[in-house]
Amino acid sequence: MIVRLERTFFFEAAHRLALDYLTDRENESLFGRKAGRYGHGHNYEGSITIRGPIDPRTEFLMNIADLDEIIRSVIHPLDHKYLNLDVEYFRGRNPTCEAVAEYLFAELSQRLPAEKLLLREDPSTSVEYQGEETPMYLTRSFTFSAAHRLQSGALSEEENTAIFGKCNNPFGHGHNYELEVTLQGRPDGTTGLLAPLGSIDAVVRREVLEPMDCRHLNEEIAEFRVLNPTSENLVVVIWNRLAPHLPLHRLRLWETRKSCFEYRGE
Repeated sequence: MIVRLERTFFFEAAHRLALDYLTDRENESLFGRKAGRYGHGHNYEGSITIRGPIDPRTEFLMNIADLDEIIRSVIHPLDHKYLNLDVEYFRGRNPTCEAVAEYLFAELSQRLPAEKLLLREDPSTSVEYQGEETPMYLTRSFTFSAAHRLQSGALSEEENTAIFGKCNNPFGHGHNYELEVTLQGRPDGTTGLLAPLGSIDAVVRREVLEPMDCRHLNEEIAEFRVLNPTSENLVVVIWNRLAPHLPLHRLRLWETRKSCFEYRGE
């Protein structure tokens, strides 16, 4: 039997994203505020997923105490450090979230049957890495608020009321939507970025946030003049708006804390 175990870990570190041959202004244009001359810091949160058979003697995949000790030994050189200067690996290498994830996965894979590493730099940015043979996944999170009324033109008024209940309120109702945009690809060999965060943010802002935030979807968004603005339809509409501009892997749309809708372009 093959099982998987995911274990979470935390560390704090500072870094600066910049290329030595660029001016301060050029670095700021590429990396935004993360290029600040004196650096900045994060409470990093990560998890490592290991995969393997159950030990017939202990009936563990792996003893958690042993797993934690290996994780501690790997993150210790990074914890409470300035990555650019204190960690040899990042001298001459931009310590992006992507690069830190690569470093951690490589170190952990030498000692563990590692399958996947997830690293969250801040609440809006995370990276998933499974090794050199697979793409890296970069997730950027956004929020917007909008109203909608669930009403299908294919149904009678009585059917709409029966199926959608209070969500069929004639004047609509609203949500604080949370959108997770996941891109796939390989980090650039020079910048260390899968894609510049500013470029991702600009596309999402133009295609989704500016037209939809604080709007009534039925009344103000063209696609929903014919489509019922369910979250299933909304996540597909957002995909169609973003896909021409970004290397999308997955979208996840949280309508409430209980309901999340995922679309991968199928």
